[in-house]
Order: sequence, then structure tokens, then C-alpha cells
Amino acid sequence: FRNWYNGSQIRMDAKQAFNNFGIPGRIKHFKMARPIMGTDGAPGVYAGLNIDYDNSTPSATLSTSPSPYGSWDSATWDTSTWGGDLSIQKNWQATGGIGYSAAMRLLVSGIGTSVYWYSTDFVYEVGGVI
Repeated sequence: FRNWYNGSQIRMDAKQAFNNFGIPGRIKHFKMARPIMGTDGAPGVYAGLNIDYDNSTPSATLSTSPSPYGSWDSATWDTSTWGGDLSIQKNWQATGGIGYSAAMRLLVSGIGTSVYWYSTDFVYEVGGVI
């Protein structure tokens, strides 16, 4: 996700594939998730789970700040700060949900910001066969 559109906010909605975590047929209580991302700005991020093939889009209000770096073809030469390295974001999010499979869903909003979603870690408790 890279926003180059005239300084306007762009919203991204992305979802990973559903996963039964190698235990099909066993119910799981999903507790937390940690999307691991790289970014060069301060995007607004909402992390949630879709459970058991439910594809509902979460409704979340995201706040974002413009990237502190200059944009190509609009920044002032010799005065604007050019982009730096990506900072890695790996914050745990409380998720909650009970089901057989889950898919991480991210809503991201950014202005002139790069966001790369590398992977996701999950914490869940396995229940019995129902």
C-alpha cells in the first residue's frame, strides 16, 4: 500500500486467507493477534478478525497523519526531508472470537505513507470437538 494521490487520504482493506491453524474441526478461542508491518509514516490501523468464513467488513474510524517526508514532484528541493527507512510495527491487538478458523483483517488509512504487511502472529486457546 503506497499513497501517492495528491496528499489525499487513502483507505486500504486487506484480509489474509482463512486458516484453521492445522487443527480442523477443533474450536478455538482467539485472544490476540499481532500484525507485523513496516511503515514510513503514522497510518491509522484497525486490526480485527473474520471468523469461520464470515466476510463482513468492520466499521472503524481511523485517524492518520500525513507522512513527514517530501513527496516526489511536489517537495521543495534542498528543504524537504526525504524518506527514511521503514519502521517495524508489531503491536499486539486484543481480538476476541470463537470459531474453527480465522482470517486477520486490516483497515489502514494513510496520507503519503507506505505500509507493508509482512505476517501475523496469533494467540488462541484450543477447545474440544463440538
